[in-house]
Amino acid sequence: MPLLPGLSYARLRKPVRLDRPEAAASPAVQPDRAGSHPRLLFWLTVALLAIGVLARVTRYAVMGAMWGDECMLGMNILSRDFAGLTRMLDHMQTAPILFLWSERVMYLAFGSSELALRFLPLAAGLGAFFLFWDFARRATSPLAAMLAMGLLAVSRWPVCMAATFKPYATDLFFATLLMNLAHRWRTEPGKLWSLVALVAVIPVVMSGSYTAAFVAGGVSLYLLPTAWGHSDRRARGLFVAFNVLMLGTFAANYWLHIHGQLAEQGRALETFMKDYWADGFPPASPIAFLKWAALINTGRLFAYPVGDANGGSVVTLLVFLVGVGVVWRSKSRSILVLCLAPFALNFLAAVMGKYPYGGCCRLSQHLTPAICLILGIALAAIIDRFATSSRTWVRNVVTTSVVFAGIGVFQMMLDLASPNRDAISAWSRQLHRELRRQMQPDDRVVLASPRVYMDETTSWQLHRLGDSLDWGVPADGAAEAPRVWILSYVASGTNYRFEEDALAKLGPGRVEVGRMMYSIPIDRNLHRNWQFTMICLAKPEHATVRPVFSSSP
Repeated sequence: MPLLPGLSYARLRKPVRLDRPEAAASPAVQPDRAGSHPRLLFWLTVALLAIGVLARVTRYAVMGAMWGDECMLGMNILSRDFAGLTRMLDHMQTAPILFLWSERVMYLAFGSSELALRFLPLAAGLGAFFLFWDFARRATSPLAAMLAMGLLAVSRWPVCMAATFKPYATDLFFATLLMNLAHRWRTEPGKLWSLVALVAVIPVVMSGSYTAAFVAGGVSLYLLPTAWGHSDRRARGLFVAFNVLMLGTFAANYWLHIHGQLAEQGRALETFMKDYWADGFPPASPIAFLKWAALINTGRLFAYPVGDANGGSVVTLLVFLVGVGVVWRSKSRSILVLCLAPFALNFLAAVMGKYPYGGCCRLSQHLTPAICLILGIALAAIIDRFATSSRTWVRNVVTTSVVFAGIGVFQMMLDLASPNRDAISAWSRQLHRELRRQMQPDDRVVLASPRVYMDETTSWQLHRLGDSLDWGVPADGAAEAPRVWILSYVASGTNYRFEEDALAKLGPGRVEVGRMMYSIPIDRNLHRNWQFTMICLAKPEHATVRPVFSSSP
Protein backbone atom coordinates (compact mmCIF):
# COMPACT_ATOMS: atom_id res chain seq x y z
CA MET A 1 0.00 0.00 0.00
CA PRO A 2 1.49 3.43 -0.87
CA LEU A 3 2.53 5.83 1.86
CA LEU A 4 -0.07 8.34 0.66
CA PRO A 5 -3.25 7.61 -1.33
CA GLY A 6 -2.65 8.08 -5.04
CA LEU A 7 1.10 8.57 -4.56
CA SER A 8 3.41 5.73 -5.51
CA TYR A 9 6.51 5.03 -7.53
CA ALA A 10 4.42 3.14 -10.07
CA ARG A 11 2.10 6.09 -10.69
CA LEU A 12 5.03 8.47 -11.16
CA ARG A 13 6.81 6.07 -13.48
CA LYS A 14 3.77 5.18 -15.57
CA PRO A 15 3.62 7.11 -18.87
CA VAL A 16 0.41 8.93 -19.73
CA ARG A 17 -1.49 7.71 -22.77
CA LEU A 18 -2.76 10.72 -24.66
CA ASP A 19 -5.80 8.84 -25.94
CA ARG A 20 -7.16 8.30 -22.42
CA PRO A 21 -9.63 10.69 -20.73
CA GLU A 22 -7.14 11.73 -18.07
CA ALA A 23 -4.81 13.06 -20.76
CA ALA A 24 -7.28 15.86 -21.34
CA ALA A 25 -6.70 16.87 -17.75
CA SER A 26 -2.90 16.81 -17.96
CA PRO A 27 -1.82 20.05 -19.59
CA ALA A 28 1.75 19.96 -18.39
CA VAL A 29 2.70 16.31 -18.64
CA GLN A 30 6.36 15.45 -18.90
CA PRO A 31 6.12 11.67 -18.85
CA ASP A 32 9.72 11.04 -19.92
CA ARG A 33 11.65 13.09 -17.35
CA ALA A 34 9.14 12.83 -14.52
CA GLY A 35 8.73 9.14 -15.16
CA SER A 36 12.50 8.59 -15.08
CA HIS A 37 12.83 10.12 -11.59
CA PRO A 38 9.87 8.67 -9.66
CA ARG A 39 11.77 8.22 -6.40
CA LEU A 40 12.92 11.86 -6.42
CA LEU A 41 9.42 13.21 -7.02
CA PHE A 42 7.96 10.83 -4.47
CA TRP A 43 10.16 12.01 -1.60
CA LEU A 44 9.98 15.67 -2.58
CA THR A 45 6.19 15.38 -2.58
CA VAL A 46 6.20 13.69 0.82
CA ALA A 47 8.51 16.39 2.21
CA LEU A 48 6.35 19.26 0.95
CA LEU A 49 3.18 17.58 2.20
CA ALA A 50 4.77 17.24 5.63
CA ILE A 51 5.89 20.88 5.65
CA GLY A 52 2.41 22.02 4.67
CA VAL A 53 0.82 20.08 7.52
CA LEU A 54 3.49 21.16 10.01
CA ALA A 55 3.20 24.83 9.03
CA ARG A 56 -0.56 24.82 9.70
CA VAL A 57 -0.33 22.84 12.92
CA THR A 58 2.48 25.08 14.17
CA ARG A 59 0.49 28.23 13.47
CA TYR A 60 -2.43 26.71 15.38
CA ALA A 61 -0.36 25.33 18.27
CA VAL A 62 1.48 28.58 19.10
CA MET A 63 -1.93 29.96 20.15
CA GLY A 64 -1.46 33.56 19.13
CA ALA A 65 -3.85 35.82 21.01
CA MET A 66 -7.20 36.50 19.36
CA TRP A 67 -7.01 39.78 17.44
CA GLY A 68 -9.50 42.44 16.29
CA ASP A 69 -11.73 40.73 13.71
CA GLU A 70 -11.63 37.41 15.55
CA CYS A 71 -12.62 39.08 18.81
CA MET A 72 -15.53 40.97 17.27
CA LEU A 73 -16.90 37.79 15.71
CA GLY A 74 -16.24 35.87 18.92
CA MET A 75 -18.34 38.24 21.01
CA ASN A 76 -21.31 37.36 18.80
CA ILE A 77 -20.67 33.62 19.26
CA LEU A 78 -20.52 33.99 23.05
CA SER A 79 -23.52 36.27 23.49
CA ARG A 80 -26.08 34.76 21.05
CA ASP A 81 -28.00 31.55 20.71
CA PHE A 82 -28.45 29.78 17.38
CA ALA A 83 -31.49 31.83 16.41
CA GLY A 84 -29.71 35.05 17.37
CA LEU A 85 -26.86 34.24 15.00
CA THR A 86 -29.24 34.39 12.05
CA ARG A 87 -29.96 38.06 12.74
CA MET A 88 -27.83 41.18 12.54
CA LEU A 89 -24.43 40.61 14.12
CA ASP A 90 -22.77 43.17 16.36
CA HIS A 91 -19.52 44.97 15.58
CA MET A 92 -20.16 45.10 11.82
CA GLN A 93 -19.52 41.40 11.43
CA THR A 94 -20.94 38.93 8.96
CA ALA A 95 -20.27 35.23 8.33
CA PRO A 96 -22.03 32.26 6.72
CA ILE A 97 -24.69 30.78 8.96
CA LEU A 98 -23.22 27.26 8.91
CA PHE A 99 -19.87 28.62 10.10
CA LEU A 100 -21.53 30.60 12.89
CA TRP A 101 -23.57 27.62 14.09
CA SER A 102 -20.56 25.30 13.93
CA GLU A 103 -18.48 27.68 16.03
CA ARG A 104 -21.33 28.06 18.49
CA VAL A 105 -21.31 24.29 18.93
CA MET A 106 -17.54 24.34 19.49
CA TYR A 107 -17.92 27.08 22.11
CA LEU A 108 -20.65 25.23 23.99
CA ALA A 109 -18.67 21.99 23.90
CA PHE A 110 -15.11 23.18 24.50
CA GLY A 111 -15.16 26.78 25.70
CA SER A 112 -13.79 30.02 24.30
CA SER A 113 -10.07 29.28 24.10
CA GLU A 114 -8.06 29.91 20.95
CA LEU A 115 -7.60 26.18 20.44
CA ALA A 116 -11.36 25.53 20.63
CA LEU A 117 -12.52 28.33 18.34
CA ARG A 118 -9.75 27.86 15.78
CA PHE A 119 -10.08 24.10 15.51
CA LEU A 120 -12.64 24.17 12.68
CA PRO A 121 -10.50 26.55 10.56
CA LEU A 122 -7.52 24.23 11.16
CA ALA A 123 -9.53 21.18 10.09
CA ALA A 124 -10.75 23.08 7.02
CA GLY A 125 -7.23 24.22 6.16
CA LEU A 126 -5.80 20.71 6.42
CA GLY A 127 -8.74 19.22 4.56
CA ALA A 128 -8.36 21.74 1.75
CA PHE A 129 -4.64 20.99 1.55
CA PHE A 130 -5.14 17.26 1.00
CA LEU A 131 -8.13 17.75 -1.28
CA PHE A 132 -6.02 20.07 -3.40
CA TRP A 133 -3.22 17.53 -3.62
CA ASP A 134 -5.71 14.92 -4.81
CA PHE A 135 -7.14 17.42 -7.33
CA ALA A 136 -3.73 18.50 -8.64
CA ARG A 137 -2.37 14.99 -9.12
CA ARG A 138 -5.42 14.13 -11.22
CA ALA A 139 -5.51 17.38 -13.15
CA THR A 140 -1.90 17.63 -14.25
CA SER A 141 1.50 15.92 -14.35
CA PRO A 142 3.34 14.61 -11.27
CA LEU A 143 5.86 17.48 -11.36
CA ALA A 144 3.24 20.19 -11.84
CA ALA A 145 1.09 18.63 -9.12
CA MET A 146 4.02 18.55 -6.70
CA LEU A 147 4.90 22.19 -7.40
CA ALA A 148 1.28 23.32 -7.12
CA MET A 149 0.91 21.49 -3.83
CA GLY A 150 4.22 22.95 -2.63
CA LEU A 151 2.93 26.45 -3.32
CA LEU A 152 -0.20 25.83 -1.28
CA ALA A 153 1.85 24.16 1.45
CA VAL A 154 3.91 27.25 2.25
CA SER A 155 1.92 30.25 0.98
CA ARG A 156 1.48 32.63 3.88
CA TRP A 157 -2.20 33.44 3.59
CA PRO A 158 -3.60 29.88 3.42
CA VAL A 159 -1.34 28.90 6.33
CA CYS A 160 -2.46 31.86 8.45
CA MET A 161 -6.13 31.40 7.63
CA ALA A 162 -5.94 27.78 8.84
CA ALA A 163 -5.44 29.18 12.36
CA THR A 164 -7.76 32.19 12.17
CA PHE A 165 -11.21 32.27 13.74
CA LYS A 166 -12.89 33.52 10.55
CA PRO A 167 -14.54 31.65 7.66
CA TYR A 168 -11.67 32.09 5.19
CA ALA A 169 -10.22 28.58 5.61
CA THR A 170 -13.68 27.14 4.99
CA ASP A 171 -13.89 29.23 1.81
CA LEU A 172 -10.74 27.45 0.62
CA PHE A 173 -11.99 24.02 1.71
CA PHE A 174 -15.35 24.27 -0.03
CA ALA A 175 -13.82 25.73 -3.20
CA THR A 176 -11.32 22.87 -3.38
CA LEU A 177 -14.01 20.28 -2.69
CA LEU A 178 -16.19 21.54 -5.54
CA MET A 179 -13.29 21.69 -8.00
CA ASN A 180 -12.09 18.23 -7.02
CA LEU A 181 -15.48 16.58 -7.49
CA ALA A 182 -16.20 18.49 -10.71
CA HIS A 183 -12.90 17.45 -12.27
CA ARG A 184 -13.43 13.83 -11.26
CA TRP A 185 -16.73 13.65 -13.09
CA ARG A 186 -15.52 15.62 -16.13
CA THR A 187 -12.66 13.17 -16.65
CA GLU A 188 -14.69 10.08 -15.78
CA PRO A 189 -18.27 10.91 -16.86
CA GLY A 190 -19.32 7.27 -16.76
CA LYS A 191 -18.94 7.21 -12.96
CA LEU A 192 -21.83 9.17 -11.50
CA TRP A 193 -20.79 9.03 -7.85
CA SER A 194 -18.80 12.27 -8.02
CA LEU A 195 -21.78 14.07 -9.60
CA VAL A 196 -24.05 12.60 -6.91
CA ALA A 197 -21.58 13.89 -4.31
CA LEU A 198 -21.71 17.38 -5.86
CA VAL A 199 -25.49 17.38 -5.60
CA ALA A 200 -25.33 16.16 -1.99
CA VAL A 201 -22.77 18.72 -0.76
CA ILE A 202 -23.87 21.85 -2.62
CA PRO A 203 -26.47 22.95 0.00
CA VAL A 204 -23.85 22.57 2.74
CA VAL A 205 -21.21 24.34 0.68
CA MET A 206 -23.47 27.29 -0.15
CA SER A 207 -24.47 27.62 3.52
CA GLY A 208 -20.87 27.47 4.73
CA SER A 209 -19.18 29.90 2.36
CA TYR A 210 -20.30 33.09 0.65
CA THR A 211 -17.60 32.82 -2.01
CA ALA A 212 -18.58 29.25 -2.90
CA ALA A 213 -21.16 30.83 -5.21
CA PHE A 214 -18.36 31.93 -7.56
CA VAL A 215 -16.75 28.49 -7.63
CA ALA A 216 -20.09 26.68 -7.95
CA GLY A 217 -20.96 28.89 -10.92
CA GLY A 218 -17.63 27.99 -12.51
CA VAL A 219 -18.27 24.30 -11.85
CA SER A 220 -21.64 24.55 -13.60
CA LEU A 221 -20.07 26.10 -16.69
CA TYR A 222 -17.24 23.55 -16.64
CA LEU A 223 -19.61 20.58 -16.49
CA LEU A 224 -22.24 21.91 -18.89
CA PRO A 225 -20.79 20.39 -22.13
CA THR A 226 -20.32 16.98 -20.49
CA ALA A 227 -23.81 16.97 -19.00
CA TRP A 228 -25.43 18.27 -22.20
CA GLY A 229 -23.93 15.53 -24.35
CA HIS A 230 -24.24 12.72 -21.82
CA SER A 231 -26.22 9.70 -22.95
CA ASP A 232 -27.46 8.88 -19.46
CA ARG A 233 -30.57 10.77 -18.41
CA ARG A 234 -29.57 10.33 -14.78
CA ALA A 235 -26.46 12.42 -15.38
CA ARG A 236 -28.46 15.22 -16.96
CA GLY A 237 -30.97 15.06 -14.12
CA LEU A 238 -28.23 15.23 -11.50
CA PHE A 239 -26.64 18.21 -13.26
CA VAL A 240 -29.99 20.02 -13.25
CA ALA A 241 -30.43 19.13 -9.57
CA PHE A 242 -26.99 20.56 -8.80
CA ASN A 243 -27.89 23.88 -10.38
CA VAL A 244 -31.34 24.04 -8.80
CA LEU A 245 -29.92 23.34 -5.35
CA MET A 246 -27.08 25.80 -5.91
CA LEU A 247 -29.42 28.64 -6.86
CA GLY A 248 -32.07 27.66 -4.33
CA THR A 249 -29.66 27.47 -1.41
CA PHE A 250 -28.05 30.77 -2.40
CA ALA A 251 -31.47 32.46 -2.59
CA ALA A 252 -32.59 30.98 0.72
CA ASN A 253 -29.40 31.99 2.52
CA TYR A 254 -29.52 35.45 1.03
CA TRP A 255 -33.13 36.04 1.99
CA LEU A 256 -33.11 34.42 5.43
CA HIS A 257 -29.64 35.43 6.58
CA ILE A 258 -27.77 38.00 4.51
CA HIS A 259 -30.74 40.13 3.45
CA GLY A 260 -32.12 40.01 6.98
CA GLN A 261 -28.86 41.35 8.42
CA LEU A 262 -28.67 44.15 5.89
CA ALA A 263 -32.31 45.11 6.39
CA GLU A 264 -31.98 45.22 10.18
CA GLN A 265 -28.98 47.53 9.97
CA GLY A 266 -30.51 49.84 7.39
CA ARG A 267 -27.79 48.68 4.97
CA ALA A 268 -25.18 50.08 7.36
CA LEU A 269 -23.17 46.87 7.16
CA GLU A 270 -23.13 46.90 3.35
CA THR A 271 -22.02 50.54 3.35
CA PHE A 272 -19.35 49.82 5.95
CA MET A 273 -18.00 46.84 4.00
CA LYS A 274 -17.85 48.83 0.77
CA ASP A 275 -15.89 51.57 2.53
CA TYR A 276 -13.63 49.13 4.40
CA TRP A 277 -12.86 47.06 1.29
CA ALA A 278 -12.98 49.98 -1.14
CA ASP A 279 -9.80 48.79 -2.87
CA GLY A 280 -11.64 45.67 -4.01
CA PHE A 281 -14.29 47.50 -6.04
CA PRO A 282 -13.43 48.80 -9.52
CA PRO A 283 -13.75 52.55 -10.17
CA ALA A 284 -16.00 53.85 -12.94
CA SER A 285 -13.36 55.96 -14.69
CA PRO A 286 -11.56 54.02 -17.50
CA ILE A 287 -8.13 55.41 -16.53
CA ALA A 288 -8.69 54.73 -12.86
CA PHE A 289 -10.00 51.26 -13.72
CA LEU A 290 -6.82 50.34 -15.62
CA LYS A 291 -4.68 51.48 -12.70
CA TRP A 292 -6.92 49.58 -10.26
CA ALA A 293 -6.81 46.39 -12.37
CA ALA A 294 -3.01 46.53 -12.57
CA LEU A 295 -2.56 47.09 -8.83
CA ILE A 296 -5.16 44.57 -7.70
CA ASN A 297 -3.80 41.75 -9.88
CA THR A 298 -0.19 42.41 -8.92
CA GLY A 299 -1.04 42.76 -5.23
CA ARG A 300 -2.03 40.37 -2.48
CA LEU A 301 -4.49 38.51 -4.70
CA PHE A 302 -1.47 36.72 -6.21
CA ALA A 303 0.70 36.55 -3.07
CA TYR A 304 1.76 32.92 -3.67
CA PRO A 305 3.93 31.84 -2.02
CA VAL A 306 4.76 35.39 -0.90
CA GLY A 307 3.91 38.86 -2.18
CA ASP A 308 2.37 42.14 -1.17
CA ALA A 309 0.28 45.07 -2.33
CA ASN A 310 1.37 47.77 -4.79
CA GLY A 311 2.98 45.43 -7.30
CA GLY A 312 4.57 43.10 -4.77
CA SER A 313 3.20 40.04 -6.61
CA VAL A 314 3.94 41.05 -10.20
CA VAL A 315 6.28 38.09 -10.73
CA THR A 316 3.60 35.65 -9.58
CA LEU A 317 1.08 37.18 -11.97
CA LEU A 318 3.50 36.85 -14.89
CA VAL A 319 4.15 33.19 -14.06
CA PHE A 320 0.39 32.66 -13.75
CA LEU A 321 -0.11 34.07 -17.25
CA VAL A 322 2.57 31.69 -18.53
CA GLY A 323 0.59 28.85 -16.98
CA VAL A 324 -2.61 30.01 -18.68
CA GLY A 325 -0.73 30.00 -21.99
CA VAL A 326 0.61 26.49 -21.36
CA VAL A 327 -2.87 25.16 -20.67
CA TRP A 328 -4.33 26.99 -23.67
CA ARG A 329 -1.83 25.34 -26.01
CA SER A 330 -2.62 21.91 -24.59
CA LYS A 331 -5.58 19.64 -25.28
CA SER A 332 -7.13 20.45 -21.93
CA ARG A 333 -8.37 24.02 -22.32
CA SER A 334 -11.59 23.13 -20.53
CA ILE A 335 -9.82 23.24 -17.17
CA LEU A 336 -9.32 26.97 -17.73
CA VAL A 337 -13.08 27.32 -17.39
CA LEU A 338 -12.95 25.63 -13.99
CA CYS A 339 -10.03 27.80 -12.87
CA LEU A 340 -10.85 31.18 -14.42
CA ALA A 341 -14.66 31.32 -14.24
CA PRO A 342 -14.57 32.05 -10.45
CA PHE A 343 -12.32 35.05 -11.20
CA ALA A 344 -14.83 36.35 -13.73
CA LEU A 345 -17.83 35.83 -11.45
CA ASN A 346 -16.03 37.44 -8.51
CA PHE A 347 -15.13 40.42 -10.71
CA LEU A 348 -18.77 40.70 -11.83
CA ALA A 349 -19.85 40.77 -8.18
CA ALA A 350 -17.31 43.54 -7.53
CA VAL A 351 -18.68 45.57 -10.44
CA MET A 352 -22.14 45.17 -8.91
CA GLY A 353 -20.77 46.28 -5.54
CA LYS A 354 -21.61 42.97 -3.81
CA TYR A 355 -18.22 41.42 -3.03
CA PRO A 356 -14.67 42.79 -3.37
CA TYR A 357 -12.30 41.41 -5.98
CA GLY A 358 -8.78 40.91 -4.70
CA GLY A 359 -8.93 43.60 -2.03
CA CYS A 360 -7.18 41.26 0.37
CA CYS A 361 -5.89 37.73 -0.02
CA ARG A 362 -7.96 36.45 2.88
CA LEU A 363 -11.13 37.44 1.02
CA SER A 364 -9.93 35.56 -2.06
CA GLN A 365 -9.19 32.13 -0.63
CA HIS A 366 -11.75 30.63 -3.00
CA LEU A 367 -9.38 31.51 -5.88
CA THR A 368 -6.38 29.84 -4.23
CA PRO A 369 -6.81 26.36 -5.80
CA ALA A 370 -6.94 27.82 -9.32
CA ILE A 371 -3.95 30.11 -8.71
CA CYS A 372 -1.76 27.37 -7.23
CA LEU A 373 -2.71 24.81 -9.90
CA ILE A 374 -1.90 27.12 -12.82
CA LEU A 375 1.29 28.34 -11.13
CA GLY A 376 2.38 24.72 -10.67
CA ILE A 377 1.74 24.02 -14.35
CA ALA A 378 3.72 27.11 -15.32
CA LEU A 379 6.69 26.26 -13.09
CA ALA A 380 6.78 22.70 -14.42
CA ALA A 381 6.77 24.01 -17.99
CA ILE A 382 9.54 26.52 -17.21
CA ILE A 383 11.69 23.86 -15.56
CA ASP A 384 11.21 21.54 -18.51
CA ARG A 385 11.87 24.32 -21.03
CA PHE A 386 15.20 25.41 -19.57
CA ALA A 387 16.52 21.97 -18.60
CA THR A 388 19.28 21.14 -21.08
CA SER A 389 19.89 17.73 -19.57
CA SER A 390 18.42 15.30 -17.08
CA ARG A 391 20.91 16.48 -14.47
CA THR A 392 19.85 20.10 -14.98
CA TRP A 393 16.21 19.10 -14.71
CA VAL A 394 16.82 17.32 -11.42
CA ARG A 395 18.80 20.27 -10.08
CA ASN A 396 16.05 22.74 -10.97
CA VAL A 397 13.32 20.57 -9.45
CA VAL A 398 15.27 20.09 -6.23
CA THR A 399 16.20 23.78 -6.02
CA THR A 400 12.58 24.87 -6.43
CA SER A 401 11.44 22.40 -3.79
CA VAL A 402 14.16 23.55 -1.39
CA VAL A 403 13.07 27.17 -1.88
CA PHE A 404 9.49 26.21 -1.05
CA ALA A 405 10.64 24.27 2.00
CA GLY A 406 12.80 27.21 3.13
CA ILE A 407 9.84 29.57 2.91
CA GLY A 408 7.74 27.18 4.99
CA VAL A 409 10.41 26.68 7.65
CA PHE A 410 11.12 30.41 7.84
CA GLN A 411 7.44 31.18 8.41
CA MET A 412 7.22 28.53 11.12
CA MET A 413 10.18 30.17 12.85
CA LEU A 414 8.41 33.54 12.64
CA ASP A 415 5.27 32.04 14.15
CA LEU A 416 7.24 30.48 17.00
CA ALA A 417 9.19 33.68 17.68
CA SER A 418 6.24 36.08 17.40
CA PRO A 419 2.88 34.30 17.67
CA ASN A 420 0.77 37.39 18.43
CA ARG A 421 -0.54 39.77 15.81
CA ASP A 422 -0.16 42.89 17.96
CA ALA A 423 0.74 44.03 21.47
CA ILE A 424 -2.80 44.85 22.63
CA SER A 425 -4.05 41.36 21.77
CA ALA A 426 -1.31 39.76 23.83
CA TRP A 427 -1.88 42.21 26.71
CA SER A 428 -5.64 41.62 26.75
CA ARG A 429 -5.24 37.85 26.89
CA GLN A 430 -2.76 38.16 29.72
CA LEU A 431 -5.21 40.41 31.58
CA HIS A 432 -7.85 37.68 31.29
CA ARG A 433 -5.41 35.12 32.61
CA GLU A 434 -4.42 37.42 35.46
CA LEU A 435 -8.04 37.92 36.48
CA ARG A 436 -8.77 34.20 36.26
CA ARG A 437 -5.73 33.47 38.41
CA GLN A 438 -6.70 36.01 41.08
CA MET A 439 -10.47 35.52 41.20
CA GLN A 440 -12.17 33.32 43.75
CA PRO A 441 -15.32 31.35 42.85
CA ASP A 442 -17.89 33.92 44.05
CA ASP A 443 -16.03 37.07 42.98
CA ARG A 444 -17.71 39.62 40.71
CA VAL A 445 -16.09 41.85 38.09
CA VAL A 446 -17.50 45.28 37.20
CA LEU A 447 -16.35 47.15 34.12
CA ALA A 448 -16.94 50.75 35.17
CA SER A 449 -15.98 52.41 31.87
CA PRO A 450 -18.44 52.72 28.97
CA ARG A 451 -17.91 49.82 26.59
CA VAL A 452 -17.43 52.20 23.68
CA TYR A 453 -14.09 53.24 25.20
CA MET A 454 -12.71 49.74 25.14
CA ASP A 455 -10.85 48.13 22.26
CA GLU A 456 -12.34 44.95 20.84
CA THR A 457 -9.59 42.64 22.07
CA THR A 458 -9.93 43.62 25.73
CA SER A 459 -13.72 43.57 25.42
CA TRP A 460 -13.52 40.01 24.05
CA GLN A 461 -11.30 38.81 26.87
CA LEU A 462 -13.68 40.28 29.44
CA HIS A 463 -16.63 38.66 27.66
CA ARG A 464 -14.97 35.34 28.38
CA LEU A 465 -15.57 35.91 32.12
CA GLY A 466 -19.23 35.12 31.42
CA ASP A 467 -21.77 35.70 34.17
CA SER A 468 -19.10 36.93 36.58
CA LEU A 469 -18.92 40.23 34.68
CA ASP A 470 -21.20 43.26 35.07
CA TRP A 471 -21.10 45.95 32.41
CA GLY A 472 -21.30 49.59 33.53
CA VAL A 473 -22.80 49.28 37.01
CA PRO A 474 -22.67 46.58 39.69
CA ALA A 475 -25.56 44.15 39.41
CA ASP A 476 -27.63 43.15 42.41
CA GLY A 477 -25.49 40.10 42.99
CA ALA A 478 -22.38 42.21 43.44
CA ALA A 479 -23.56 43.35 46.88
CA GLU A 480 -23.42 39.76 48.14
CA ALA A 481 -20.09 38.86 46.52
CA PRO A 482 -17.19 38.45 48.94
CA ARG A 483 -14.94 40.40 46.58
CA VAL A 484 -15.65 42.76 43.71
CA TRP A 485 -13.16 43.77 41.04
CA ILE A 486 -13.62 47.26 39.60
CA LEU A 487 -12.06 47.80 36.18
CA SER A 488 -11.77 51.10 34.31
CA TYR A 489 -10.28 51.92 30.96
CA VAL A 490 -9.54 55.54 29.96
CA ALA A 491 -7.13 57.47 27.77
CA SER A 492 -4.14 58.86 29.65
CA GLY A 493 -4.41 62.54 30.39
CA THR A 494 -8.20 62.57 30.73
CA ASN A 495 -10.05 63.38 33.97
CA TYR A 496 -12.55 60.52 33.87
CA ARG A 497 -12.75 58.47 37.07
CA PHE A 498 -15.31 55.83 36.23
CA GLU A 499 -14.13 53.56 39.02
CA GLU A 500 -15.22 56.14 41.61
CA ASP A 501 -18.81 55.99 40.31
CA ALA A 502 -18.80 52.21 40.62
CA LEU A 503 -17.36 52.40 44.13
CA ALA A 504 -20.11 54.78 45.17
CA LYS A 505 -22.81 52.45 43.82
CA LEU A 506 -21.39 49.52 45.74
CA GLY A 507 -21.83 51.45 48.97
CA PRO A 508 -19.76 51.36 52.18
CA GLY A 509 -18.58 48.35 54.08
CA ARG A 510 -15.82 47.13 51.78
CA VAL A 511 -12.08 47.29 52.15
CA GLU A 512 -9.72 47.96 49.28
CA VAL A 513 -7.30 45.04 49.27
CA GLY A 514 -5.50 45.74 46.00
CA ARG A 515 -5.08 48.33 43.28
CA MET A 516 -3.02 48.19 40.10
CA MET A 517 -2.68 50.58 37.17
CA TYR A 518 -1.39 49.54 33.76
CA SER A 519 -0.40 51.68 30.80
CA ILE A 520 -1.40 50.28 27.40
CA PRO A 521 0.09 51.71 24.17
CA ILE A 522 -2.87 51.45 21.82
CA ASP A 523 -3.92 54.81 20.38
CA ARG A 524 -1.47 55.20 17.47
CA ASN A 525 -3.40 58.06 15.89
CA LEU A 526 -3.35 60.30 18.93
CA HIS A 527 0.05 59.02 20.09
CA ARG A 528 -1.08 58.52 23.66
CA ASN A 529 -1.47 55.62 26.01
CA TRP A 530 -4.53 54.15 27.60
CA GLN A 531 -4.68 53.58 31.32
CA PHE A 532 -6.24 50.48 32.81
CA THR A 533 -7.07 50.44 36.53
CA MET A 534 -7.94 47.31 38.47
CA ILE A 535 -9.22 47.60 42.05
CA CYS A 536 -10.14 44.70 44.33
CA LEU A 537 -12.69 45.40 47.12
CA ALA A 538 -13.51 42.81 49.77
CA LYS A 539 -15.86 42.48 52.69
CA PRO A 540 -13.94 42.75 55.96
CA GLU A 541 -14.14 39.02 56.67
CA HIS A 542 -12.57 38.30 53.26
CA ALA A 543 -9.95 41.04 53.35
CA THR A 544 -7.19 38.75 54.56
CA VAL A 545 -6.68 37.29 51.07
CA ARG A 546 -4.99 40.01 49.06
CA PRO A 547 -4.31 39.74 45.33
CA VAL A 548 -0.72 39.68 44.13
CA PHE A 549 -0.62 41.69 40.92
CA SER A 550 1.89 41.18 38.14
CA SER A 551 3.77 44.29 37.09
CA SER A 552 2.49 43.63 33.56
CA PRO A 553 -0.42 41.23 33.04
